[in-house]
Amino acid sequence: MNEHADVTGTDCDVVVIIPLYRQPALFSEAIASVLAQQGAPACRIIVVLDGCVYRQSLDSARAWARAHAPQVVVLAQPNRGLAAARNAGIRFALQAWPGCRAMFFLDADNRIGPHFLRRAWQAMSAAAPEVGWIYPDFDLFGIGGAWSTAGTHDLLQHLTENICDAAALVRREVCEAGVVFDESLRAGFEDWDFFLRAASAGFRGAHLPQAGFTYRRRPESMLTEARRDRAALLSTLRSRHRSLYAPRAVLGLEAREAPRFALFEPDAALACLDPEAPPRADAPASLIRRLAAAHRAPGREHAPALAVFAAAGVLPALRRSGLLRGILAHAERLLESAPVCGVTLGASPDGQIGLRPDHQPKVDDAALVVLRSATLAKAAGAGGSLAALPARGMTAWLTGPVPPPGGAVALAQATARGFAAALRDLPPSRIWRPDGRIARAEAAGRVARSALRAWPLLPLAPQTDRRDIAFMTPVFGMGGVERVLCCLAAEMRRAGWRTHLVVTDAETIARPPAEAFDGIVLLPGFDAERHGGGRNAYAGAATSLLPEDSEETEALLGLLAPMQAVLVTHAFAGHALVGRLRRFGIRTACALHLSERGAFGEPIGNPQTALAYQHAYDLFVAHSRELGLWCAASGVPEEAVLTLENAPGYPAGTEGVAAAVAGRRMPREGRRLRALFLGRLDRQKGPDRLAAIMAATRDAVDWRVVGRAVLDEPPALPVDPEPPVEDPAALDALYAWADALVLPSRFEGVPLTVLEAQRMGCVPVATDVGGVAEAVTHGEDGLLVPNGPDGEVIRGMTAALLRLAGDDGLRRALAEAAATRGARRGWDRAAAALLEALAPAEALRPLLSPTPAEAVGA
Repeated sequence: MNEHADVTGTDCDVVVIIPLYRQPALFSEAIASVLAQQGAPACRIIVVLDGCVYRQSLDSARAWARAHAPQVVVLAQPNRGLAAARNAGIRFALQAWPGCRAMFFLDADNRIGPHFLRRAWQAMSAAAPEVGWIYPDFDLFGIGGAWSTAGTHDLLQHLTENICDAAALVRREVCEAGVVFDESLRAGFEDWDFFLRAASAGFRGAHLPQAGFTYRRRPESMLTEARRDRAALLSTLRSRHRSLYAPRAVLGLEAREAPRFALFEPDAALACLDPEAPPRADAPASLIRRLAAAHRAPGREHAPALAVFAAAGVLPALRRSGLLRGILAHAERLLESAPVCGVTLGASPDGQIGLRPDHQPKVDDAALVVLRSATLAKAAGAGGSLAALPARGMTAWLTGPVPPPGGAVALAQATARGFAAALRDLPPSRIWRPDGRIARAEAAGRVARSALRAWPLLPLAPQTDRRDIAFMTPVFGMGGVERVLCCLAAEMRRAGWRTHLVVTDAETIARPPAEAFDGIVLLPGFDAERHGGGRNAYAGAATSLLPEDSEETEALLGLLAPMQAVLVTHAFAGHALVGRLRRFGIRTACALHLSERGAFGEPIGNPQTALAYQHAYDLFVAHSRELGLWCAASGVPEEAVLTLENAPGYPAGTEGVAAAVAGRRMPREGRRLRALFLGRLDRQKGPDRLAAIMAATRDAVDWRVVGRAVLDEPPALPVDPEPPVEDPAALDALYAWADALVLPSRFEGVPLTVLEAQRMGCVPVATDVGGVAEAVTHGEDGLLVPNGPDGEVIRGMTAALLRLAGDDGLRRALAEAAATRGARRGWDRAAAALLEALAPAEALRPLLSPTPAEAVGA
């Protein structure tokens, strides 16, 4: 019902909307405070009677409308709640007064001072177009008190609590953008939801100092009821604003509004979220002053939550290693149990990189020291000393030049002394309104912990032109599986992705090729890969024992949550987490390389375990056609299986390949056949079979064995094994030396060694297991021996090698065909297929849309 239908003739600047329900007497105070405005813009008032049960409310509203026609309009509707009443006022205002530029929402039991609308209107008129609403401080009456909301509007802070009352002047464009109150939220938080909707539409708020808004506070009210239901209401709110609470959105806000780290080097300083992002250096004194100001007023001012002190050359060294982001995330976690975290650096003696917990850290030797900014204040009060503070620590092992130990503590202590001086220099502050908001520096962490249950988030600043993928694996030793990961990662980097290696069960790893990964995350002191069978077994396969809720699980999720895709390769921890990662909108993929066999030939291992988690994976990536068919036969939807063709595990030198292939065309000129075994000396690869084959062919074949045992005790061999080789040039030299690559394996995928050997014209002689036949055609580009009892395999392998040794024409024909086939394989096609399959979920659509008749089963 519109009590005054003829109200559209006179336009206005501001419309005040007052919902009225069960507040007949207090409402008069509210409307009187609006009518008493001085110097205000042209104003109209809409009173929305929301099905009030009190006759007095209707009489009071009509009396005010008659007394102040046409300025006051009364709308009546059945009771639909506060949000619906405000929306009714919005709709009426937009239609009735096209010149209206803003709306102000006033609850019927609150009041505004005589200059509120004038000052709010002036502030909005002067503000940038993206400022969608002007909001006041809270001055309470009834139960007295005050609450400051001063400072710039901080959306991260707004995600943790509602820092704006509905009593805000809202720009018309906000409502025209479709931002309205959620009418299903009748138990509370509807104003918080409204402002988050406005923020999602690209608007931000602006604080109005000395506004003159007074909020009636009573011990029993709608606000009190909402607080009782806070947990349920928060869950509802976050589910409605998943895009704002998504990990990458939180990180994007953190990068813009509240950088996490204050990085101090001897002659430079930087406030940033992502330590790998292009540096924007600041003067150390300026950053110290910001830290002091935020310490004085943490809810209003921002400075980074964590202070990082690095000796000369340390940050560049850690950036080169790829470990810097992960180290800072782990340091943040360690600061929960000690006020200081020290990181020492060591030179790796074996060319590996690593990160290990240091249970008795010597902070004076630390090359990197991390503190909370609050600890910096404590150190400032102690004359800058950190000596008395407990510490946690890590040791990072690096390749290449390593800066000398120490230096970080002295820098931290000098900064603490500067911090103390900056605090003394701050002007006196008399703040009579306390600030109950969470500290701006802590807002991102609060969202990560409470909304995402993933903390700390890896400090990775999202980039609009690049997507992020994590390759998750328990170990990383540059074997066949690891080389596949490196090749895919390098191709994805060329396609514009950022690639991250996450190793879940090894604190020390082989250094990957420089072109493979943008960052490396190791897990010092974690026990992420624990797993078991028994009651936890799925169809006899072991499953993860990582708890659903624990600090360790929360930390692992935080390291992975910033990604847009995660590819899990043999990692139990990955299986345990993908369901939750998928809820973050992350595309989840499981990579399978081979189907293992136990001592009795029974299928065991990664593919069987992966089936237990099939529901949480968007994609199963099979590195052989055999495995792809197995996945489909085991219940994985065919559309969710991607079969990739493996290629050589490293780029070969063009001249070396050409020379090797040309040499294969030449006769051996009386020299013996050269055979190479290259791989792990574990039962899977058949080294026990190899010993017998070598003994049976010693009169016709020269042998080299390259590799070491990783899982099993190696057998005695007729020649001493050479150490494993990873360098591409050294691998090319091995393949160029050999006439035949011998693989007497019990099970395989599609071995990279076969593909690399073929590229060099080296003939594979292998058991016909797994996906080997997908890379080798018997009698055309290699020789295959049926797998079976050991004696039969040994006899078959021996016969094949002696045949090659005695027929040089056959060797040359097979070598020529092998080189031709090997030249056709490349990782670019595999990576392109994977990128297409990892398209965002919203890009996927049902194949068929049922008609209404089909939908009801007609």
